[in-house]
Amino acid sequence: MVEPATTSPAKYDLPFYNGSPVAFTLQQWLALIALTCIAITILLAPIGWFRGALAQFIPAILFPLLPLLGIYCFAGNLGMLFRSVTRRGVATMFGYAFANLGITLLVGTLLARQVPVSPNAGIELLLEMPTNEIALFYIRTLPQLIGEEVFTIVPLLAIMTLCYQHFGWSRRSSLIVAWVATAILFAVIHLPAYNWQLLQCILVIGTARLVLSLAYLRTGNLWVSCGAHIINDWVLFSLALLVGSQV
Repeated sequence: MVEPATTSPAKYDLPFYNGSPVAFTLQQWLALIALTCIAITILLAPIGWFRGALAQFIPAILFPLLPLLGIYCFAGNLGMLFRSVTRRGVATMFGYAFANLGITLLVGTLLARQVPVSPNAGIELLLEMPTNEIALFYIRTLPQLIGEEVFTIVPLLAIMTLCYQHFGWSRRSSLIVAWVATAILFAVIHLPAYNWQLLQCILVIGTARLVLSLAYLRTGNLWVSCGAHIINDWVLFSLALLVGSQV
């Protein structure tokens, strides 16, 4: 059982993997994975498909929307994923965000001493943007980063369900396998952003994903991991802009 991001003494478990609060059929899980794959394909489509700063909101919004619509249709609501956020929940967001920044900075620094690393293509794009588009960039990352959390948690719960229900593994083993597997998946989809540097993505982005996923696994509240992810990335964007303006 996981501790909720509230002051209530009540506890709750992660949803779906054990048939609670609803049990998804194999066909429904496959449909959710398909919607998630469609969403990430649209997001990674060539930028020419969505010309203009405003048009680029379309893939960013569809990224979380498609799989969440699937969950809503099958489960009837999204309350088992998105819970109310308290002051403790907000503090947890900042705690995981800054813990993640520190850990990934350490891993990235150690890796850079051993092998060549590539800068983030998104940050390079941000540094080249005219000032009037920077605010839109920040706003556009809101749905996209929520989408990255959904993209991680839907497969995590699917893998956990597979291991727990069909392989007969323990809850703990199922969760660990799903946690690590989705961190690797998350790292792999970032390969284009880091010039296909596999080791860099697995070690740096994969480590970051492990930390951010813990924000959800420890609270059962996707808002908390979304908030931690947004804070983490916005700090990185802002530092890049600050340093870039002084060069």
